[in-house]
Amino acid sequence: MTNKKENYFKELTEVKGLADTVKVKNKFNYLPWAVAVKALRLVHPDATIEILRFDGMPFLKTELGYFVEVRVSVFSGDGERIGIVHHTCLMPVLNHINKPIEKPNSFDINRSIQRATCKAIAQHGLGINLFTDEPLDDLEEDKPDAIEVYNKHIEKNQPANVSEADLDQADKNKALDKARACKTLKALGTIRKTYGEYEQDQDYYQQIKIIYKALKAKQPDTMPDF
Repeated sequence: MTNKKENYFKELTEVKGLADTVKVKNKFNYLPWAVAVKALRLVHPDATIEILRFDGMPFLKTELGYFVEVRVSVFSGDGERIGIVHHTCLMPVLNHINKPIEKPNSFDINRSIQRATCKAIAQHGLGINLFTDEPLDDLEEDKPDAIEVYNKHIEKNQPANVSEADLDQADKNKALDKARACKTLKALGTIRKTYGEYEQDQDYYQQIKIIYKALKAKQPDTMPDF
């Protein structure tokens, strides 16, 4: 058993270079599971990852859909107080747009296990900063944004009960959607110029930075902007 710093969580939050490995797919940012596992094991080689089973199967079927669960255990301590910290992630089996899959196949189950592994690892600190701005599209996709509500009321000559802050945030979200859809740094640069004033918002700026680094990894010869 390897002795670790007492504040192992802080140690794992300080692991560098994860942002450079973030991928963008279907508007969502994600950390490849293999990157997360490798980074964890380099710092804590004695960490364990367990896929929980339900009646012998690596998934749980319920009336609400299918779920998978992963437990990640990390040894922590200062040499005198050594303990094991467990974190689990119960993950619904979702498709590429974060919607539940009614009849998942083996590939869908495996992909959800990989996503649950990343999130369970993040609960220990490694990569958790990448999830702090995680979009809640699966919860809010069916809810019209502030701009749509505002425009519908204007068309009907009715007062719209929408704040300027809500309108501003809705516009930022649309800007981020356009940024995530960019295939080149040049295209992202156009988005940054168009919505440049939003980069004063730290949350918005961090999302743009993640998108930039993902594109930069695919175009290493391009001059950096950050």
